[in-house]
Amino acid sequence: MARLITLVLLFVSLNSFGQLPAFESNVLTDNSSKSLIQENFSSDFEYIISYHGNSYWSGNKTYYIFGHDGQKWQLIRWTFKFNEQKQPIKQRLKRLKFSQDQFAGILTLMSETNFYNLKQELLNLNEKDNGDGTIVATIISDGGTDNFELISPQSHRKFSAYAADILQEQYPTSDRQTFISCRNKILKLIYAKS
Repeated sequence: MARLITLVLLFVSLNSFGQLPAFESNVLTDNSSKSLIQENFSSDFEYIISYHGNSYWSGNKTYYIFGHDGQKWQLIRWTFKFNEQKQPIKQRLKRLKFSQDQFAGILTLMSETNFYNLKQELLNLNEKDNGDGTIVATIISDGGTDNFELISPQSHRKFSAYAADILQEQYPTSDRQTFISCRNKILKLIYAKS
């Protein structure tokens, strides 16, 4: 009996490894077609997790795309610049090697922590009500923004966090902590092999 349960669990985990759990879309259908990730990668991948960081000063764009092609997850580094019409130019795609086992662990962490349904307003909370009619707020200039985009056949979700580490120290939220933890694991996996 124990062997049967082990085999069933193994089959279910292998079968679901290529899928993302159901999540709610926060991108309108009209805007989904304007997504660079949707436009450039949805024909190749059924499931996509994209990460990129940016700041006001960044010129070159670097996106990391984890895409599931029906067989396995792949990792692509996509670099480019924008032309004056905000179209990508000087594009380079590079497939990167990465640990499938570590990525499976990240997908499990994302599922267990409800990463796929984080609330945008809690990722960027930068004020606190003192309870006496006053509010303390923090304004950060020249910070960096971390961006995730999730795409499945049924849903499309984007969320970002500005100066997440700094704001988490001052105004902690569980959503932002989950975001930071998952972001750090993704970055560790990306930079281990790129």
